[in-house]
Amino acid sequence: MQLAALMPLFLAMSLYMLTLGIGQWLTPKGASTMVKIRYATLLVTAGTLALALFHLHEDMSSSANHMDSLCLPLWLLVAMGLSAGSFTLGFLHQQSSLAKEMSRWSKSASPALLLILDDLAARLKIRQTPRLRIVTLAQPMAFVVGTIQPTIYLSTWMIEQLTPAELEAVLAHELAHIARSDNLIALISTALLGATAFVPTSWWALRALMKERELATDALAVSATGKPITLARGLLKATAPEALNFNAAAGLLEVSMVEERVRHLVELHETGSTHRQHPIEKRWICLLTLISPIPLAWIILDVPHLLNLP
Repeated sequence: MQLAALMPLFLAMSLYMLTLGIGQWLTPKGASTMVKIRYATLLVTAGTLALALFHLHEDMSSSANHMDSLCLPLWLLVAMGLSAGSFTLGFLHQQSSLAKEMSRWSKSASPALLLILDDLAARLKIRQTPRLRIVTLAQPMAFVVGTIQPTIYLSTWMIEQLTPAELEAVLAHELAHIARSDNLIALISTALLGATAFVPTSWWALRALMKERELATDALAVSATGKPITLARGLLKATAPEALNFNAAAGLLEVSMVEERVRHLVELHETGSTHRQHPIEKRWICLLTLISPIPLAWIILDVPHLLNLP
C-alpha cells in the first residue's frame, strides 16, 4: 500500500491531536466549557477514526483484487461498532439493574421533601418534577438513575445527618444533573468511548468529562440555592471517614474529587458567582453531535481526493 493511501488516517490523527490541544489550551476555562471540550474529544476521535477506516475500505474494495473488499479497515470498523454497542448496552443494563434494585428497597419521600423538590425544580426550570425515593440505609447516598424518566434516590442517612439547608443543597445538585441531562450525555459518551476503547486518551477524556460535569452541576445547583458553602459542608459530611464504611453506598464520592469540588464551591462563594446559570451545553452537545459529521466527512473523505491522493 502506498503511503499516500494512508492520508485519511493522517487527517484523522491530525484532527484528534488538534482537539486535544484545544482542550489543554482551554483547561483554565469554566467547567461548563470543559464539558463541551471533553465531549468533543470523544466525538472527534470516534468520528474521524470511523470515517478514515471507511475511506480506506472504499479505496481498497474498489481495487482490482476482489478479496480486498474483506480488508482490515472493514473489520476494524465493525469492531468499533460492536464495541460501541456493547458499552451502550452495558450502561443501559447497569441503569436498569440499579433502578430495579433500588425500587425494591426504597419508599416514597415525605410531603415536606417533595415540597422542597418541587420548589427547586421550578428554580431550575425543570418542567416535570422527577420522582424522589428514600432508601433505608445508614450510609450517605444520593444519585440519579434513568435517562428518559430519571429518579432521585436518597438514603435515610442524608435526611438524618444533614441539616435542612444541606439537604436542600444536595437535592439541588441531583436536580441539576437532571436539568443538564447528564445521564443521557453519559450514555452517548459511553458509546463513543466504546468505539475508541483502544485509544488510551479516550478513557482520560471520559473521566475528565465526568469530573467537569460534577463541577458544572455544582455551579448550577448553587445558582438555585445561592449557598455554595452549604453544599460544601454537605459533601464533607458525606465523605467523612466514619460515613464511608460502605463505599458502594457513597456513589461517586471519591475523596480527591470531593476536595476539588469543595475548592470550586469556595471559589464560587468568594467570587460571588452564584448568579443564574442555564444548562445550555446539552443543546450545544446535541448540535455538535448532529452537525459535526458533515465537516468531518468532508475533511476525511473529500480532501484527499481534492489533493489528488487516493
